[in-house]
Amino acid sequence: EKWSVSGKNWFWGPPTVDGTPVYATNLGGEVKAINGTNGDVLWTFKADESLRAGVVVAGDVVVAVDNAGHVYRLSADKGESLGQPNALEEGVYATPLLLSGGQGVRRGGPTASARPSASPAASEEAGDTVLIATKSGHLWTLDVTLGRTTEVVD
Repeated sequence: EKWSVSGKNWFWGPPTVDGTPVYATNLGGEVKAINGTNGDVLWTFKADESLRAGVVVAGDVVVAVDNAGHVYRLSADKGESLGQPNALEEGVYATPLLLSGGQGVRRGGPTASARPSASPAASEEAGDTVLIATKSGHLWTLDVTLGRTTEVVD
């Protein structure tokens, strides 16, 4: 063992790893950014509810969704909230999926090449798109830059 990190409860969701930092969530409602080389905790963010899903990183933004369906956008460097969390209608247990991007390097998490269609004006302003599945199968997208969630499958 080279290093270990403790949290307020079990680390349940998969870590998002790409060298350093490593992002991990736990059932105590924490998102932790951890130096992958030495295990130092770089920052900790406390969500309103427990976190079962892992995070996805879109450019300089970490996206986390808690068990109550609160969608958080956090600055990757400091873990500060980037606005109020969006509220989905129900909880999320699955790690969000990065669909597309426009902000640059993305670390960790799965990616796909599809991008929802958008008008030219919207795509000029829009940034990375993240897909979120709720526990009963409703699908939402999050525009990471604008902080806007849209239900796409009811």
